[in-house]
Amino acid sequence: MKESHSEGAVRPAISTRDMVIVSLFAVLTVVGGKINVPLPVSPVPMTLQTAVVLASGMLLGSRRGALAMTLYMTLGLIGLPVFAYGGGLQSLLSPSFGFIVGFIFSAWTAGKICELADVAHEKSPRTEARRLGIYITSCIAGMIVYDIIGATWLYFNVKYIMGHAIGLYGALTMGVLPYLLPDILKAAAVVVVAMIVSRRISA
Repeated sequence: MKESHSEGAVRPAISTRDMVIVSLFAVLTVVGGKINVPLPVSPVPMTLQTAVVLASGMLLGSRRGALAMTLYMTLGLIGLPVFAYGGGLQSLLSPSFGFIVGFIFSAWTAGKICELADVAHEKSPRTEARRLGIYITSCIAGMIVYDIIGATWLYFNVKYIMGHAIGLYGALTMGVLPYLLPDILKAAAVVVVAMIVSRRISA
């Protein structure tokens, strides 16, 4: 019995439009990394990347958001100077590289929460409060994910590669606590942007 669809009409795993959007957010992540402020208390610079990471998941969805961050990481590992302090395989030894790995899972998590809540199909103005709550939840979850992965990587790097005594609280003090307030402010900005975009889509 013949299939109802024509032979050879195989849907591509990712469309050209998706590739363009994914590439755009990877580039935005690069730009966000170049806008950085070194902190004397931490080897991890303060950047605008976390805002792009959360936005990529919330606006692109879990799959494309994670792809954008994977592309960003891959470009850096093959030697392009896209990270805050350059690029190349030696970046794997950087105390801050765990946050770059965390970006992938953070974008996926933020996007997946929005997908499960189906906020993209919310049409009624009465759902604004619910949509706001979902976006806030997505940002909080995304922040927790990259902070856990980043701080864990930093802990093992400082303790076993750099050979310095450090505890888990010390890793949090170096890689998480100094960035909490700035990250919350950046997340708030992402929520505002996501709300504006969702209103236009629903209009």
